[in-house]
Amino acid sequence: MGQRAVWLGLLALGMSACRAHNAHHAEIDAQLAALTARVAALEQGEASAAPASPQAEELAQALYREAKDAAEHADYDRARRALDELTRLYPSAKVAPQAARLSQEVALIGQPIGPPPEILFWFSGGPGDLHLDQGITLVVFFEQWCPHCERELPRLVGFTEAAGQPVEVLALTRITKSSTIESTQALLLEQGITYAVAQEDGTLFERALVYGIPAALVVRDGVVLWRGHPALLNEQLWLKLLSS
Repeated sequence: MGQRAVWLGLLALGMSACRAHNAHHAEIDAQLAALTARVAALEQGEASAAPASPQAEELAQALYREAKDAAEHADYDRARRALDELTRLYPSAKVAPQAARLSQEVALIGQPIGPPPEILFWFSGGPGDLHLDQGITLVVFFEQWCPHCERELPRLVGFTEAAGQPVEVLALTRITKSSTIESTQALLLEQGITYAVAQEDGTLFERALVYGIPAALVVRDGVVLWRGHPALLNEQLWLKLLSS
């Protein structure tokens, strides 16, 4: 019995040592795997941070122009293909940030616009003009100090009907920079604006990804149909939007 106990004790010690040895090696293997993955990630990051060649920059610019033109004309499948190719092939191109922003705008198409923003002041119209979930609404984002907005606002007076269908026109401002309620009222009076105009809290500006003005959004029954510059809206584009 004593000899058997000694052998059993030695066997237990051996198994314990073996387990400790294996655990040690497993830990080392895990550390090596983690280091290998880290090096690979760093190498990939360095590669993606490398500046694109002049030829690559040119090709990336061409893809961006194609995507922008497609988006402006509501050809969103073509826009997505061009943007996906640009992102995949030329992630470090100078135009990549612009492409990323355009991708966000294109991603709005077909999405619900969400609840209406909080209106702080009505220049014309009233709460009854804020129903983005019903019918077709053209929303234009503007500021009084913007000369391009001053040019586009009166042109939209005739947009209360497009392609034979009634359209609600709603202009929204945040009253920024040097603008005031008084100066905005003066602009609207001077330009003969008759559609609904309001100051909002910025919610819809953010939701519509408005980085520059003027900007426009076409919504049908609460769903975004188009996002772009109001100067691009013409009868041909309206027909395309309303038939989609």
